Order: sequence, then C-alpha cells, then structure tokens
Amino acid sequence: MSKATQLYVAAGTLSIPLLLFLYLLAQPDVSWQAPAFHFYYVVVSAAIASIIATFAYREYSRTQQLRIYLLAVGFIGISVLYCVHAFITPGKSIVNFPSMKHHVNAFVFFGDMSRLWVSLFFIPQTFIADKSYRKLSWLPLVVIAVVLAGLSIFMLQNPESFPDIKHSNGLDTHFAVITKVITVVFLVITVARYYEGWRIIPNPALMALLIGISLLSQTPIVFLLSKPWGQTWWLAHHLYLLSFIIIGLGLLYSRRCEQIRFFDVFKQIEETMNTIEQQKAALELANKQLIAKSAALEKMAFIDNLTGAFNRQHFDSEANREIDRVQRYQHQASVILIDIDHFKIVNDTYGHDAGDQVLIELVQAIQDNIRASDVLARWGGEEFVILTPHLSCAEAGQFAEKLRALIDGCLLDDKHVTISLGVAECHETDTVKSWVMRADKALYQAKATGRNKVVCYNG
Repeated sequence: MSKATQLYVAAGTLSIPLLLFLYLLAQPDVSWQAPAFHFYYVVVSAAIASIIATFAYREYSRTQQLRIYLLAVGFIGISVLYCVHAFITPGKSIVNFPSMKHHVNAFVFFGDMSRLWVSLFFIPQTFIADKSYRKLSWLPLVVIAVVLAGLSIFMLQNPESFPDIKHSNGLDTHFAVITKVITVVFLVITVARYYEGWRIIPNPALMALLIGISLLSQTPIVFLLSKPWGQTWWLAHHLYLLSFIIIGLGLLYSRRCEQIRFFDVFKQIEETMNTIEQQKAALELANKQLIAKSAALEKMAFIDNLTGAFNRQHFDSEANREIDRVQRYQHQASVILIDIDHFKIVNDTYGHDAGDQVLIELVQAIQDNIRASDVLARWGGEEFVILTPHLSCAEAGQFAEKLRALIDGCLLDDKHVTISLGVAECHETDTVKSWVMRADKALYQAKATGRNKVVCYNG
C-alpha cells in the first residue's frame, strides 16, 4: 500500500466518525436506553481488549520490545476497568449503590479511567529507547490485572470514595473534564510522535496504530459532549471498540508480514539516522582526503621536486602580487638572487648525486633562516631566488650577508660550499623580469669580483 493510499484511508476512517457525530448532534432528543445491550457490548469490548493484550504479549515474546509490552499492560488495564464498567451498568448492575449519584459516579469513573489508563501507557512508548527486555514475563500482567480488580472491588464497596463525575444536569464535573482532557492530550502526543515515525518509514501497520489511537483520542471528546444513552453517547462506545480492533489488526498485519515490526519504527529510524551519520562521516573523511590530495597536488605544481623549494612559476605569481602591493601601498620589497660558487666542479668531482644533495641541504639551511613571509624558489640549475617583502635593498643586503656567512661557515654534504648573492629593490614601474634582471646584474658583479659575496644593485 502506497504512502498516499494510506493517507487517504486514514482521512476517510477518521472523517466518517466526525460526520456521524455532527449528524447525530443535530438530533439531541433521540436516545436509546438499553442497559442489557450496553452490558453485553462492553463485556465483549473488554474481552477483545484482553485478547489484544494476550496477543501483544505473544508479540513481545518474539521481539522483546518494551513498547509492545507496554501495549499489553495498557490493554490489560482496559479489559479489567472496562469490565467493571459493564458490571455496574445502570439497570444491569451487580452492585447495589446507596444512591443514584454514587452509581453514576462509579459507572462513568471506570469508563473514563480505562481510557486514561491506556493513554498513560502509550506516552512512554513514544519516548523510551529501543532495547530488548527478555526478563519481563506474563506475571507482571497478571499482577496488574489482580491489583486493578482488587482496587475496583474496594472502591465499589466504598462508593463515597468515588469523585463527583456528573452534575445533576448530566454535565461533567471539573474532575471528569480534566481526566478527559489529560487523556486526549496524551493520545494526541502519541499520534504526533508516531506520525513522525510513519513519515520516515511509512507502513500499513504503523498507520493502523495511528488510526486506532486517533479514534481513541476522539472518544473522550464525544463522551464529553454527549448525554447518557444519547446517540452520540453510543457513537463514543463504537469509536472506543473500533480503536481496539484497528490497533489489533495493525499488530496482526505486522506479525504476518514480518517486514517492519509494529513498534520497531523508532529503532529503524535511529538505525537509518546512524547509517546516514556514518555515510556523512565517510563523505566528510573522503572530502578531507580529497582536499588534502588536491592541496598536495597543488603544492606539487608549485614545488621543485628535487629541493622542496618553490618553483619559478610560483615565484613569478608571488612576485607579481608583491609588485601590486608596492604600487598600491608604496612599501619596500627586494629580491635576493643566489648562485652556488663553482657548482660545476662539485658535479664533475663528486657526481650529480652529490651535487643534488648539496642543493637539497642548501635549501634546507636557507629555509631554516628566512621569515615566514619570505618566498624561496629555485630559479634554475644552481640558482635560487628569495622574495623579501618590506625590506629595502640595504636591509635585504644585510640579510643576504647573514645567509652568505651561514653557508660559508657550514658544510653541505661534507663539502665546503660558498654562495654569491645579488640584491635588487622593487621599483613601482617594475615587472618581475626587470626586477630580477637587476638582481642578476648585481649577482654577476659579485661573481666577477671574487665570488662569495653580496652585491646590492644601485641604479
């Protein structure tokens, strides 16, 4: 049965009693005082409630779901309280009351209490966690039935213990109204909670439960607006019995189909949400891994494979940004062009692997001594370039001298290596090419005048 079909069935089933009620309400003077029929009708209703309670317990034995055990408790209470209600039917009562007022109070009290009782056991079904309870036996159900029967007998022997239920004009007292309102509120909350579950996992068994509880919630309202033995009063009895039958049919359907157990829907929702959360976590992890891989690939696109310094492409990009900042904010920036002295001799003497190791260690030594804002890149071969934001030519020259002295004072791959450095400050009219070209001229001068020195471009 599709979701739409289930909704149509529910709407039709719930609207028919409403239309009947409105029709019968227009005939307030029509009544049918039939105590014998009421007696047998309510006894049969109580028997059906006890059958549903028994069947619910058998279903609990199969599923070990606490919700379905509470359903059995609710219907055990109905069967006892409603049966007492039948046996004190005015005109067929097996108990003698001191007055008609006491009789009416007791009669209506047990009817109202049967509905309040089941509503009290529907509420926890919608909030408790799904767990297995294998230790709950049939014994507590018997104890509950015996206790309720004992309390009922005690109250019947003490008629003055019953609260006032009806006024002399036949209307409900405040106690009766409050009892009915609490019953309706609890049942409406239950319907809302189970409807939330049905929307996520629609199935006929759960829809039967929704229809049954909705009819049950209409019953106290119809009783409240009815007069004893009136047509709407009888309609309320029919609604009550019909709610039992529909809930029982839903339970039977669930057991027969073995697809979605009657009260497992919230557990299935939880499992579905857990699956969604797991999938979400897996997607987030995959996304993080993808981002990390993307970042790694992006980094590889701008990193020199051998030395780990940035490549020329990345330097050009950063240098262009720095030129824009120089032009916009008129601050200073310089580049330092570095060349390893006599590097060809290192390669020819020790081999290219040794030369590569020298390049790697040189980059590591420089990176350990530059600022976070500086950009070290491989310019080509044994040449490297450093972008130094916010440094003038003189300041960058001092920094370059520190690097020169550092390299001159250490061994790279157990070899004494020196470097020559050319420094040039950025002009507002510069391009990357013109800027680095001046640093290259300064570097050429450093190499031409003895190497292992720093020359700042002046011009």
